[in-house]
Amino acid sequence: MIAERDNKIKIAVDPGFDSVKVVINGYAFKFPKEVIDITSLKENQFIGEKKDSYLKVNYIPGKSHLIGEYAARLLDETGKGREDLERVSISDTFATFESADKEVLIMGAIAKALIEYAKQDKSEMLVFREGEDGFDLKSGAVDIYVCIALPHDAEEHEWEYISRWLKGEHKYSIETNEGKFNFDIRTDKITHASQVLAALYGVISDDEGRMDKSDEMLSESSLPSIVIDGGYLTLGRARFTSVKIVDGGTSDQKYAMRNIYEAVAKTIREEYGREDITSSNIKRIMENTKTLNYSVDGKGATLDVSKLVAEESKKTCEALINELKEMYNNLFDIKTLIITGGTGMVYYKEITKLLKDSCPWIKVILTDYEFKGEKISPDYAIAVGSYKVLSHFVELSKK
Repeated sequence: MIAERDNKIKIAVDPGFDSVKVVINGYAFKFPKEVIDITSLKENQFIGEKKDSYLKVNYIPGKSHLIGEYAARLLDETGKGREDLERVSISDTFATFESADKEVLIMGAIAKALIEYAKQDKSEMLVFREGEDGFDLKSGAVDIYVCIALPHDAEEHEWEYISRWLKGEHKYSIETNEGKFNFDIRTDKITHASQVLAALYGVISDDEGRMDKSDEMLSESSLPSIVIDGGYLTLGRARFTSVKIVDGGTSDQKYAMRNIYEAVAKTIREEYGREDITSSNIKRIMENTKTLNYSVDGKGATLDVSKLVAEESKKTCEALINELKEMYNNLFDIKTLIITGGTGMVYYKEITKLLKDSCPWIKVILTDYEFKGEKISPDYAIAVGSYKVLSHFVELSKK
């Protein structure tokens, strides 16, 4: 995406339950959401050259954490945290927003964003100068604005907690494959957005968060609409009424991708003899080869895991549509269904197929619109929508 240039730094963070998506002044990136305390590890235990996905955060005094890809691989390969992930409940997922790990993750994402934007920006608005102990950044010449996307059902409660530590001065460092970066920044101008509403806002506003009253998505031909935000651990949905009010909204685990992976893992354990397989393994497999090796009567074979996932996804989409029909009068009055998120992207084709016959009047839209001159992935729709909310927030702050 093409980064914009201004003396304002706008950072939107979607600290999802699967990965962290970040947009800074129009530039977007993501990394896995895993965090692991490595305070007790010595530097010489890391053998070989560090890759560009290496992120070590020194934020909490006296502690060091790995975040992102390195943390995810370490947890996956050692099995640490895997059982906890299998048992996690909806209340647990919301509670993670009140944890020290989430604080480390968000501040690490902000630091990573500033480093990445400094590489992209040609105006040298952000400059890291080499100091005695790494590269130093002082942000006195710029205004930093931050927006955090939060689960719809817990938005206000979680924001009350997060805003306490997010607002103010932060002195910390992160280490990448390029070296150590020291930060002395203030994040006083902060706001938040519901993940579901951010998805909707992304569709109905321009790149700067301005809503065009003539936009088709705000017209009578498109409303009422339903927004589905499909994620790994939760799936949110809400209705946008014909009078442009969000009606209710909920997030739960019933139709989340993790449930599909759990069902597939159970099938593989019971029918293919791989008793070691969990939903976490299926997640990694689907991110990589999509195949799994197993043995039948002493002979080796390879299973196409994606076929099993497709079968379970179809069942889940059918159940989801049936629930929406029960909630909203068989969807007789719904004109548009907006689908977003990584899981939403997987469900899109199946949901479109299901509604083509049963509700042909509904237009199904995937949030892969253009932003800053490039088409976005629905996986980024919450972060981009939050960025648009933040841009609107910045404009309002001028008045």
